[in-house]
Amino acid sequence: MLGLRWRSNLVWVVVALMMAWVYVSCEEKDTQMVHELNAPDNLSQEVYEVYSRLLVERLDRENFLVIQQETDTTLHRPACRNLLASDTTSLLESTMNDYVSGNKQSANFDYAFSTDQTIQLITREEFDSYENWEGFTKNYPDAGGILFLRLPGFNDEHTQALLEYTWRTGDYTKDTYLVYMVKAENNWDIRVHEPL
Repeated sequence: MLGLRWRSNLVWVVVALMMAWVYVSCEEKDTQMVHELNAPDNLSQEVYEVYSRLLVERLDRENFLVIQQETDTTLHRPACRNLLASDTTSLLESTMNDYVSGNKQSANFDYAFSTDQTIQLITREEFDSYENWEGFTKNYPDAGGILFLRLPGFNDEHTQALLEYTWRTGDYTKDTYLVYMVKAENNWDIRVHEPL
């Protein structure tokens, strides 16, 4: 009788240990989801030249940049119209129209930026999976923030570029900028960089 009771207790101990192991292995507390990048879209080298100039000039203090792979399609059209109406720039309506039409749907970046900074692309799904900013910084401790880019619009001659970007550095901290560039002597020059 004593041997049977001992075996019965042993079975319950084994069952309890197995259930504890299953619970611990299924716990999501420290589990990190894997997010594969989307297939990149065929963006022109000129698009990457514009972005690269922006990164080198405006985010030069960042050695490690996290960029959302999918472009943001949120545009601040009134600010674009105000810049178009301004007599301080030579912005053409065709540049603005190309900017608006080019951002009707998003595109996915590749690692084609020309900069000495280390670039890490992440998907929108990965960024959205972080419950808060602390989750993002835990995964990317060397990043000062995350960059959300819109596709640039060009004039017919491809001598002007218009774009917006957002630099997010916390749960509620983000800055969005409108950028107007002019190509002179085969280099892109930032003429307007204003917060929105």
